[in-house]
Amino acid sequence: MGLAGGAASLALGQGIGISPPTPNETDWVIIRFLGEAAIPHPYPDCDYSEATYRKVTLSNNVVRIDKISQGVILVWPGGPFGPYGPAPAHDLWAGQLIAGDYRVEFHCIGRSGADFLVATGAFTVASAYQSQVQREYPQMYPPRPLTNYSGHWTPRDEAGWGLTIQQVDSRQLAVTIFAYASDGRPVWYFCGGGTWESMFTHRASCSRFSASGFGAPIQGLVPTASGTIVLRFSGKRNQEVGSEILGFELPENYLLADIAIEGRTVAGKQFVRIR
Repeated sequence: MGLAGGAASLALGQGIGISPPTPNETDWVIIRFLGEAAIPHPYPDCDYSEATYRKVTLSNNVVRIDKISQGVILVWPGGPFGPYGPAPAHDLWAGQLIAGDYRVEFHCIGRSGADFLVATGAFTVASAYQSQVQREYPQMYPPRPLTNYSGHWTPRDEAGWGLTIQQVDSRQLAVTIFAYASDGRPVWYFCGGGTWESMFTHRASCSRFSASGFGAPIQGLVPTASGTIVLRFSGKRNQEVGSEILGFELPENYLLADIAIEGRTVAGKQFVRIR
């Protein structure tokens, strides 16, 4: 999903934007070319439009993005190479990076083999680490997740139901519970708009929805049931905030969940992420 050109959420460089503007190592970082309006006159032998083949490398904290021209070069007397279309703003790369300082170099490799540096940028990825003192006072130090928990999670000792977690740029979690109703029919609940109570604990409200059938424009969408979910990504369930202990399991592979929906409750259910 692209970003609007010149959006306020972009950290600006020389032709390069970064979103979110102050990422940490749990965020999905988007590197964006801000378009020809943000750089000098385009190079005639080079096609760096959105559709051009892309190669990305990372070395010594330099993210190098090459757009490699593979189309036929047209030449006419007194005219330039091309003609290539305009290069509007577009996303170049998206992914996660460990904490550190980074430089972005956006290159275009022309059909003749010439290497042009089109745009540059720089940004810092902060560590997600919080000290125990910071974790003990979430009102003063807003908690943030230790890592990215996106993925499919299944109960360690059961099969046939589970959770899908999507962690977005704002560090919010969108959680879908896929399970079975009391009559045996499959049922889904969506849990969103929650809060991080600590860097290991997330709480959200859940809803079940009803609407017209699939295959036609959806009509009559209404919530028909509600509940809550508490997700704990640490090895100790009942520790005070700030005193969680990870033990010997990586937090991105460990989850305890309390779910209360439609009069049914599951407490301390252990989940593992499907790889």
